[in-house]
Amino acid sequence: METEADIERRTKKDVVISLLEKGCTISGAAGAVGVHRATLYRWRDRDTDFASRMEGALDKAVAAVKQKLFHLATQGGNLTAAIFFLCNRRKDEWSHVQRIQLAKPEEEPVQIVIAPAKAPGEIEASATESPTLPEPTDGLDSTR
Repeated sequence: METEADIERRTKKDVVISLLEKGCTISGAAGAVGVHRATLYRWRDRDTDFASRMEGALDKAVAAVKQKLFHLATQGGNLTAAIFFLCNRRKDEWSHVQRIQLAKPEEEPVQIVIAPAKAPGEIEASATESPTLPEPTDGLDSTR
């Protein structure tokens, strides 16, 4: 037989699922039902049905945002949404890459490409040639 505590827990789980489907964060959903987010994770770890429903709710929220982004990018005239969509769907063509060329007059330019990090703290850099820095001087210009 289900106890009053079981009924209350089941009701809280249902509210959490509803909130997650609407895009609420896990911490926000936990706070809304009066529990700590660690409690939600404990429920998830102990209840495979709840875990599955949580994952489905989070997926549903992401799908809704993706659909809205696609609509804004293709029909809403939102240039930022369009660029964001392309940067994430066609990274090879639309990634945020900075190109810097260094060269002295009449020399072949040195090209350095700095691509966005693939993981926190990871920076990619490649150079077609190692730059040659001028010799240090005393700061005085002898041509003046």
